[in-house]
Amino acid sequence: MAALTPYWELHLRDNFTHSTPLLWRGKAVLVGTAGFFVLDLEKRTVSLHRRFPGTRLMGESLVHDLLVVPTLRGFLHCFDLKGAKPLWSLRRRDSFLAKALVDGGALYAGTARGILYKLSLETGRVLWRKRLSGPFYSAPVKMGKAVYIGNIRGDLYGLSSQGRVFCTFSRPWPGPLHISPRGDRLAFTMGKTLLFSDEDCKIKWKKVFGAPLVAPPAALKNSMVLAPGREVLLLDEGGRVRWRFKTRSRVVAKPLVKNSFIFVVDSSGFLYQLDFRGSLLKTAYAGGPSYSPPLVTRGFLLLLTLDGKVTVFKR
Repeated sequence: MAALTPYWELHLRDNFTHSTPLLWRGKAVLVGTAGFFVLDLEKRTVSLHRRFPGTRLMGESLVHDLLVVPTLRGFLHCFDLKGAKPLWSLRRRDSFLAKALVDGGALYAGTARGILYKLSLETGRVLWRKRLSGPFYSAPVKMGKAVYIGNIRGDLYGLSSQGRVFCTFSRPWPGPLHISPRGDRLAFTMGKTLLFSDEDCKIKWKKVFGAPLVAPPAALKNSMVLAPGREVLLLDEGGRVRWRFKTRSRVVAKPLVKNSFIFVVDSSGFLYQLDFRGSLLKTAYAGGPSYSPPLVTRGFLLLLTLDGKVTVFKR
């Protein structure tokens, strides 16, 4: 087991709660509560910085050259990174709390008041809106031709691409409902419970853990990586735990599966690089508390703290 040595460190003046570092044209895109930064990791420079109206809570999306940012003040921003300019902004008397789903030329975004919007990605024009029950703290997902979204009270909705609700599921639980497509099934977490449903929202099986599943699950081919409390585990399709790995503190950020490795960052800022058997290969430290997954490229690994400290390691 080896500890990585920092290659570049800098401090950005913003807050990065639940920020997910994104990769764009070989550069890192970091979205804070009041703006975004583009970092050139090779040159160790900030190549672009823009501020935006509103306050981001979580959930930025990047598609080709377009960056989509939801905000608490009802703004949904779309930036053209290549042109270094805003493309469009939508504002509603509501709050966009979570990441938007991009599907082809369309964008799906849920709000605090329980409204699901379908927009044109190119223009921001509203194609339709559906009033459901919110607030929506987790991103919508696509499975087949349907869109699914869940609210903080444990309600799951399945909608057609035209906005027709064709299935619902409800289980009272005070906490975010994270959804992940798994082939022809949906895996979703509520508190300490992992549930699997079919495309019609009918529950097939469930498993209860000893600690809340705060971080969304990460999918492998025939299994899932979960992080209940202060541990990481691999769960197979039959619901059996294959291995467990203990972390120093609870895991809030979604585990990252890439290049035959599993990367996990705990809330105290420690990174663990594991293989698919759960063996620890490398460690690193972000320099402070972190709720963000790492950014892993061919040559670099980037960690981000809540208060904006960026640490880049060479791989």
